[in-house]
Amino acid sequence: MSKTNTAAKLEEDKIDSSVNSVHVTKDYGKFNFNSKNRHVNPAHKDNLVESIEQNNLLEAQPITINADFEIIDGQHRFIAAKELGLPIYYIKVDRLEIDDAITLNINTRNWRYKDYLLYWIAQGKEEYTYFKKFMDQYGFGYAVSLALLGLGQADKGQKLTDIFNAGKFVPKYRDYAEDMGQKVKQLEEYGKFVTTRSFMLAFDKVMQMDEFNFDEFLRKVKQTPGRFQRRADVDHYLRMLEQVYNYNRHGKNVRFY
Repeated sequence: MSKTNTAAKLEEDKIDSSVNSVHVTKDYGKFNFNSKNRHVNPAHKDNLVESIEQNNLLEAQPITINADFEIIDGQHRFIAAKELGLPIYYIKVDRLEIDDAITLNINTRNWRYKDYLLYWIAQGKEEYTYFKKFMDQYGFGYAVSLALLGLGQADKGQKLTDIFNAGKFVPKYRDYAEDMGQKVKQLEEYGKFVTTRSFMLAFDKVMQMDEFNFDEFLRKVKQTPGRFQRRADVDHYLRMLEQVYNYNRHGKNVRFY
């Protein structure tokens, strides 16, 4: 290629082109929802309505649809705009499928854990159905449940969250998690705080100690329930667990921290 042609090509590459233009309409009936869409969050929709009323920026964030006018991304914005009688700004990308919503939202971080959980349950993933059942049965939050089932411990890392969101989570430590859940259920009578993340981090640590015997600990809790109280953080929970465990203990006291 000559120097002249090369220069011309470089100048040509600087010219903007239009891809997936933004369209606008008030024909709400042309859009479709898919059963695989994440569940509509009424509180999120109401917040959007209020935000749009104060400062309408819908034009700057169009919804995304596919060839069948299924809403792939932006269903809450669509519902809010429709409720306010405002036009819908949208981009049409024919090749998109509803499953692409998960990729879009992993990249933009718009979804919460419950959106991913319900999405993968709708896809028929047994692991996620079990995950929800585990949370409901034992009252653990998302972070504790994810760590217990996925890592066999009460703390988790960001990588495990990404795996969960991508639909690849496997509860490899079901037996361990179920055992922890059953033990916590026995303690819950003496304090509702036992399902919190701070308590579980402390409890998980002492459960790993050879010197710790749960049956002995449960007896001590029953004997001195006034010592078994909510604390501010993990370190304070460890101290509380140690005090309860060593109550009227015969022999050498056990240290937990």
